[in-house]
Amino acid sequence: MTPRALAERDGPRCWLCGNDVDPSAPRGSGWAGSVDHVVPRARGGGSEPGNLRLAHRSCNSRRGSRLPELDWPREVPVVDHTQIWPVVRRALRRPGEWEVVGVVVGEQAAAQAERWLTAAVPDVLGGAWHVQAREIGPGLTALALRTAPVEGSRRARSPRRRAG
Repeated sequence: MTPRALAERDGPRCWLCGNDVDPSAPRGSGWAGSVDHVVPRARGGGSEPGNLRLAHRSCNSRRGSRLPELDWPREVPVVDHTQIWPVVRRALRRPGEWEVVGVVVGEQAAAQAERWLTAAVPDVLGGAWHVQAREIGPGLTALALRTAPVEGSRRARSPRRRAG
């Protein structure tokens, strides 16, 4: 997939900084478009379309092989949570199975956390992710994620750490 094709699919913005990618920028310019892997190839990411995003050449280079940020925002009051990347890895290995990512107190916090997860996970990873908020006790809500492979496509590979 080319930077031009990604701009047509997703719009002409760098997914890392949010600024427009200049289609007339010289090829070696930091403002030129490049193909970025959401889960870097060095971390086990593939080149399937759902793992590719448009990025400025300089933003892509600066990010290197780090995974994108996927941390709970400070304004979402999660009282018991796991790191989201390990949950995503498990969900990718077990399509269709729910994986709990956190517990919140109160209806408002549950709605806020559910909205954030529903927007953040597909935005960063692409694909069909589902979020579930389930009451587990008086005023307590558990939040969970799951994914299912798209029919006719290979399952996304989960990120893995480099040896050494």
